[in-house]
Amino acid sequence: MDPALAIAQYRRAYAILIDDAPGMWMYELPSVAGMTQNLHPAPLRADLWFAHLADWTVGDGPAPKGASATLAAGTH
Repeated sequence: MDPALAIAQYRRAYAILIDDAPGMWMYELPSVAGMTQNLHPAPLRADLWFAHLADWTVGDGPAPKGASATLAAGTH
């Protein structure tokens, strides 16, 4: 939750990789997830998709327009 601390930890992690690793990945494929239209998720966090899992609901049909995302895609 602290942006300055997150940046410092990110830089430290990469410094360890550079100093230690004989090789490393060059890219990561994007994450893609899909779900049935009658599953209505709560807002999704990029770092912890299951954070609000208890707030998800199952309905009889599609969620109202703009109420929830049915497809999430991104890179980490």
